[in-house]
Amino acid sequence: MKDMMGWIKNVKPMAFQVLKWLAIAIAIYMMVSGFDTDKYMEENTFFASASFFMLIAIFFHLEQHKS
Repeated sequence: MKDMMGWIKNVKPMAFQVLKWLAIAIAIYMMVSGFDTDKYMEENTFFASASFFMLIAIFFHLEQHKS
């Protein structure tokens, strides 16, 4: 059981790092997609969603360093 806990301790920061970069990639994709549209509401929706994913990335970054 102790060996299993050590394994989880090593994998947890790596999982948060992967999730952080995935959230950043989604946010960048949404920002670029927002510049491509001509409609004002779609542009605002893309930017709001991108901001949400950046907040998720910040959360995963903080959790990565906490664990």
